[in-house]
Amino acid sequence: MKGIPVLQPICCVSDVPVMQPNAAADLAATFKALADPTRVAIVNRLSTADSVCVCDLTAAFELSQPTISHHLRILREAGIADAERNAPVGPYSVDFFWRAARVAVEVDSYQWHSGPAAFKRDRRKDAYLRDHGLDVIRVSWEMLDQPLPLVARIVQAIERRTQKMLKQP
Repeated sequence: MKGIPVLQPICCVSDVPVMQPNAAADLAATFKALADPTRVAIVNRLSTADSVCVCDLTAAFELSQPTISHHLRILREAGIADAERNAPVGPYSVDFFWRAARVAVEVDSYQWHSGPAAFKRDRRKDAYLRDHGLDVIRVSWEMLDQPLPLVARIVQAIERRTQKMLKQP
């Protein structure tokens, strides 16, 4: 009896380019900084407040000031805790802004961003920010349920913009 030749299926072929080693290292450093549950909780706390004092964090987490400062240093070094919140940019306020990298993140909720008027307002704001050299990342509340892909996207945007700025004369 003659057998039927079977071809091996091509597995895991992707048209996505391989991440550059330095970008992968930066992203790994970000994930490493977020690997600690206390730091994740601190980032959550920072993201929901206009301003936070270290003394607020020591009370909330029942940790000493040096311990909180240590966690904040790691988050700053990873580029996570250095975003400005509600940062003024021209006539607009940006939810999260990494000024040095010129990356803005806008968090959209249905309450404030639904309907034709809000849609037009958001598009005018995005156009203004892009015209002034910013990368704009829009984030829905649902995306916050899966924070790691979102963090990866933001870190990649910051890395891309930083690399562009370093290449300019």
